[in-house]
Amino acid sequence: MKKISIAIPTRNEEDNIQPLVECIRTIFKEELTEYDYEIIISDNKSNDGTRRIIREICKKDRKVKAIFNANSFSYSAINAMISSTGECTLLMPADFQDPPELIPDFVHKWEEGFDAVVGVKTASKENPLMFWIRKKYYSLVRKISDVNLIENFSMFALYDRKMVMALSQVTDPLIYLRGLLVEFTDSIAIIEYTQNKRERGKSSNNIYRLYDFAMRGITSYSKVPLRMAIFTGMIGCIVGVITGLYYLIKKFVYWSTFDAGIIPLVVLIVLFGSLQMIVLGIMGEYIMNINVRVMNHPRIVEDERINFEDIES
Repeated sequence: MKKISIAIPTRNEEDNIQPLVECIRTIFKEELTEYDYEIIISDNKSNDGTRRIIREICKKDRKVKAIFNANSFSYSAINAMISSTGECTLLMPADFQDPPELIPDFVHKWEEGFDAVVGVKTASKENPLMFWIRKKYYSLVRKISDVNLIENFSMFALYDRKMVMALSQVTDPLIYLRGLLVEFTDSIAIIEYTQNKRERGKSSNNIYRLYDFAMRGITSYSKVPLRMAIFTGMIGCIVGVITGLYYLIKKFVYWSTFDAGIIPLVVLIVLFGSLQMIVLGIMGEYIMNINVRVMNHPRIVEDERINFEDIES
C-alpha cells in the first residue's frame, strides 16, 4: 500500500486538532481505503491545551506522530514535511479553513503523475478586506518576482516524495515554500477551492507575522524593490532640482514682490527625508535577511518527538 503523509503545523489549536485528526481518519477509512497514512503534527510551542491533546492522540494511535518545538519557528511546517515517510506529503493548516474534504482530490491528482498539487483560493469566507489584501499581495509578488509564483496559494498542497527530499537538502533558514515549489518543478496541478471561515479558536497570525512573511517573499525572489529605491531617489532628486529652479527663477523675475519664505525648504526637506527613509527601510529588509542567513543558527530546535521510534531505530 502506498503511504500518504499529512503534515500539520500547529500553534494554540486545542479546539481544532482532535476534530481534524478524526476527520482525516474518516477520509482514509471511507474514501482512501487503498492507502496507508501517517499524520505528523509539528507544534510551535503552544501555550494552551494543544500539546496535551496531541499527546493523548499519539498515545492511542501510532499513526499520529508529533514534534514538539522548543519555540515558535518559521521552519516548523517544513520540518514536519521532511520528517514524513510517505510516497507523498500533504501540508495543511489545522484551522479547517482549507477543507480536509479535498484530500482525496489532491491524492487522485497526484496519481496522474504531477510532482505537486496545490490548492488555490478563488474565494474566501474570511474577512473580505483581508482576502482582498492577500490577493493583491500575491498578485504583486508574482509581477515583481524572478520566478513565476502561483497566485492565491498559501500552504495547502501535496508534494511528491522527490520534492520532499529536495526540500530536505535546502539549508536556507528563511525558506519561502511558494518560491521553492516553482523553482523545483513545473509539473504542478492546481485545485481551486473556497477558503472557509475559521470556526474555532483564534489565529496565531498577527500583523507583524503577516508583514514578516510578506517581506520574506518579496526579498527572497525580487530585486525590484531595490531598483525602485534607486529610481525613486532619482525622481526625488529631479523633483527637488525642478522645485529649486522654479523658486529661484521666480525670485529673480519678481525680486521685489516674491517672498518664497521657508515653504520650499520645508517641502524639500520632508520630500528627501521621506525618500531616504523609504530607501533605508527597503535596504534594511534585505540586509536583515542576509544577517539571519549568515548567522547560521539552527533552523529549528525540538523538545520532543513522539511515535518516531520505528524511524529512528
